[in-house]
Amino acid sequence: MAQRRRTVAVAVMAATAVLAAPTAAWARYTSSPAAAISVTADVLAPATGVTTTKHCTFLGIGGNTVTVDWTASTDTYTSGYTVTLSTSSGTAASTTVTGRSTTEATLTVPRINTAYTVTVVSSYQQWTGVGASPASTVSCNLVGN
Repeated sequence: MAQRRRTVAVAVMAATAVLAAPTAAWARYTSSPAAAISVTADVLAPATGVTTTKHCTFLGIGGNTVTVDWTASTDTYTSGYTVTLSTSSGTAASTTVTGRSTTEATLTVPRINTAYTVTVVSSYQQWTGVGASPASTVSCNLVGN
């Protein structure tokens, strides 16, 4: 009888151990609806009111220059401007100025008797805006006009 009690006790302890042991849990992932995202876009505001003042010399002696002035972009995050003199063949001269409040640049006019279109483009880091409208045209002739 002691043997039987011992066997029953061992069986009860084994059953308790099996029931108390961790069991595998199964789960299944199901997708949930996508969250709504709001996205907005912005256009970097251009400089406005572009004006030019040219300094042309007789036969270009001493160098011909054009000073370009403009009104700053209305976007407060504008970090600078690129000012370009170009022809139908491409860019002839260009300079970059930093700072939103910098509103003047001077460029050398590369050739006499050539009309150049002057553009001012606002920028922020690697982002550029559209050119200021209307673009201005400038040229110097042989006699300094």
